[in-house]
Amino acid sequence: MAIDFDAYLKALAATSVDDKTEHTDRGALERLLGEAAALADERLRIQHEPKRDKGGGGSPDYMVKRDARIVGYVEVKTIDEALSKVLKSDQIRKYQKLSDNLILTDYLEFIWLKGGEVQRARLAHSEDLSAKKLALKPEAVDQVAALLRAFFSTAPQNIGRGQTLAVELATRAALLRQPARGDRQSRLDQIIAWLGADFDGVIAFDEAHAMANA
Repeated sequence: MAIDFDAYLKALAATSVDDKTEHTDRGALERLLGEAAALADERLRIQHEPKRDKGGGGSPDYMVKRDARIVGYVEVKTIDEALSKVLKSDQIRKYQKLSDNLILTDYLEFIWLKGGEVQRARLAHSEDLSAKKLALKPEAVDQVAALLRAFFSTAPQNIGRGQTLAVELATRAALLRQPARGDRQSRLDQIIAWLGADFDGVIAFDEAHAMANA
């Protein structure tokens, strides 16, 4: 599946910029993000408006996960909003505490923040949306596609807090004995996949006898 940037631009052009709100084109953006995520890794899942972080980190517009581990976040602003100013805001600083893999976008420009570095790519300008013939520049498409591919290809973040690990394991432990069925992994396999290949630690299960042959 390719990323259909032409369909995305057409969807943005369906409503005049003056009549748009921050949420008007969320559906079009979510489809675009979904297509880009599928190309990078079919295990990726995108959640719109996740729950607010209890630690005061806020709630970006989209959360990206792979095997229940957070890959990054996407924050969306209105078309032509001053993203350079938003980059310096307290809101973005809070979001960077949730993850060092973040995209900020106004639907037309995409800014990738990763590990202190900032990369920008612009798909089009707002005046392009009112043109009689919608057309994207190939180099602009390539730059945005590469930025999205790099964002979605980032490895999931490590488990940073013992409390996070305890909560996540608790939600899975009750059904730990559930075996694999068809293409579905067993609960134990799901835990191993969720921890990831870079997990360095020991997990001890209380009442381990209840796990039987898990």
